[in-house]
Amino acid sequence: MARYYEINETDARMAHEANSMREFKVGSETEGYRAQVDEAYRIADEQAERFPELAEKAYALADRFARKYAEWLNEGYRIDAMCPSILVSGGGNFPVRKKERQNARRSSHMERYEKVMGIKRRIASIGTGGIQAGDPNALEKLEAKAKRLEDRQDMMKRANAHYRKHGTLEGFDGVDHDEAEHVRHDMERFGISQPFPSWQLSNNLATIKRTRARIAELQREKEADTEDRETEINGEPCTVVENADIMRLQLVFDGKPEDGTRERLKANGFRWSPKNGAWQRQLTDNARRALKALEA
Repeated sequence: MARYYEINETDARMAHEANSMREFKVGSETEGYRAQVDEAYRIADEQAERFPELAEKAYALADRFARKYAEWLNEGYRIDAMCPSILVSGGGNFPVRKKERQNARRSSHMERYEKVMGIKRRIASIGTGGIQAGDPNALEKLEAKAKRLEDRQDMMKRANAHYRKHGTLEGFDGVDHDEAEHVRHDMERFGISQPFPSWQLSNNLATIKRTRARIAELQREKEADTEDRETEINGEPCTVVENADIMRLQLVFDGKPEDGTRERLKANGFRWSPKNGAWQRQLTDNARRALKALEA
């Protein structure tokens, strides 16, 4: 069962009346908050069913989201009530400096929104783990991640363009009616000029660039044309294998290395793999540098 935290409807009313001429609907903020929390718990239920051993973690994250989102909303009401909109108060003796301070706080407050919503994404990613460079399917997973991010970037741009043209998100195929209403509400409440603010586009674009850079790095590693070669570690002969199929730098000895050699291998990040019959670590430039240190 979902656990809810208190939404300050009194502060919500004050914030609404300071920024809108529309009538405040009592309980509307709590209703919207609970809908978001219910969604977080629905995702947690799905993850708990798929990964029973991680159910406790899923529900702990859902509870954390419920608490942090309530805190974020309540802080937003206090910020919004700091200074009324000029459309509500009129322009006479308008407190410009106070409005500037309010807008600065609104900006930093909105940036924290992504962190709060990130908790929901963490629930959805339970059981999948991060994408590790040594994962044989890392390239495919990263490509899929990049595609999702790029699709979202395109959707946000199209949504903003649609809004500039029509003044609403109604009729835009990227969001349904409920989401369009939610965006409209946030834009009105926070004084945002477009559905997806520039900082949200910038953050998503930065993530795309980092993901594409990781893809390029892994592709270079996989496409590197290297041949097995012979070397010596502590005077013991071994074969160096750059295994791009499983993204491992492998050292194959004729037999079991001496104690001193094994200690040096471990100190440089190499671990014994019974499955592959080799001492190995992830195939990276750091691994190559570690090998050079062993060969010295």
